[in-house]
Amino acid sequence: MFIGIRFYSKRGPNNLWEAIKKDIRNFYSREITPLYVVQEAAKEYLSIVFKIKNLAEFENFITSNPTIRQATTKTRTIPLHLPYYFDLPKGHPNGLQRFNLYLRIIPEQYKRVYERIPRLKLPKGMFLSFLSFSFGDDDVILSLLAEDIGKVRKFIAKSIETIEGVKASSVSRVVRSGLLISQQKWDKHRRMLLYSNRVENASRKKYENELATMTVIMRAYGKEEPTELWDSIKERISKFESRDFIPLYISQQDMNEHVTLVAEIRNFETINQLIFQRLPHVINVRKLRTYPLVKPMYFLTPKDAPEHLERYLLSLRVEPGLYEDVYKRFVSLDYPGNVFLSYISYSLGYDDILVSLLSQERDEVERFAEHCMENLHGISSYNISSLLKTLRLTSKKVWLSHRNKYLSSYDLAHLDELNKEYDWTEWIDYLEEQGYPYPPDGNTSA
Repeated sequence: MFIGIRFYSKRGPNNLWEAIKKDIRNFYSREITPLYVVQEAAKEYLSIVFKIKNLAEFENFITSNPTIRQATTKTRTIPLHLPYYFDLPKGHPNGLQRFNLYLRIIPEQYKRVYERIPRLKLPKGMFLSFLSFSFGDDDVILSLLAEDIGKVRKFIAKSIETIEGVKASSVSRVVRSGLLISQQKWDKHRRMLLYSNRVENASRKKYENELATMTVIMRAYGKEEPTELWDSIKERISKFESRDFIPLYISQQDMNEHVTLVAEIRNFETINQLIFQRLPHVINVRKLRTYPLVKPMYFLTPKDAPEHLERYLLSLRVEPGLYEDVYKRFVSLDYPGNVFLSYISYSLGYDDILVSLLSQERDEVERFAEHCMENLHGISSYNISSLLKTLRLTSKKVWLSHRNKYLSSYDLAHLDELNKEYDWTEWIDYLEEQGYPYPPDGNTSA
């Protein structure tokens, strides 16, 4: 998979550029290849695009690299999907500037807008060089070569923004960029992703079918009330279950307008068609955001844990270089008798670490979170949300197979002391006045 990382610098992007140059050998491994680095005008960050074979190894890199630890304030991860490079015509002008365009698209029009862009008639002296779906804040990223930003803005206003489905756009000039692999390897990489070779390209087909199983969270923002979106996902998502995509459960948080779907996928490319073509046409969404989870770990509750526990999500932003320390400290904390750890994972998205807690009272969770902020070095900020409801979407056999793959080593060694029957994916809190029955269809043990 291909991932763009935005590294926000403590002392400005120019200093970070020099620090990366000095430390560049520590950016490589057998599972990670940095491809190129980009600096954009008036941006606080540098962007590096990586080819990743193993997400866990990538998280190790983020948590241990000395430059990232010492020179950055935060990182933002942007998975790239269906990336394509475009050939430039022979005899094209030299000395053109590069501009990056970021588009937000109505979900039903993802595919149409993406396919429309390569067919646009570009002004003389302007060339499309790169196009990709994005799972960051934007939906589509493209790069143009042109003489100046004025011509690019004029083209955006007359062509890009008139495409049905484009909601918003922004543009920035690339100040400088540099390859981080040899020219020979770059040419090979570029050929694999060349738009003109997309139909007959064995290398690309091999890449798109690589086995890289991972867990992802998909946040769906509805056009209607979250309750209606919940019902739509619950009723329709099972139709998409396959060997490439296994919907595990959905949850809804208080004070949030989205419904979260957690799924296991074969690799990131396998959900392209689902997200960009099929899903927006069967659930009424105005925005979809997808984030990989890295090193998820599940925990069982003690046998003597109180009944009627409620679930809470603790979303953490952590200082770069201290991710691993905070993660391990949360796992090893001496939890109070009324707060129980049920899940933890790195998140390659808006948050850095997600922690799921079980407790009878929100006040207990809030006191626990305040204690962590005071005693755990490296947490920049956190947010607590109550889980109003959670519902398992797949069979119990499939869910347990997934959970047991990521069950903590401690739990595996102490199964006799833990409650193997309690499962928070079977917990749901529908308000009585909404008239929802639970268990759904009268059965929770499918």
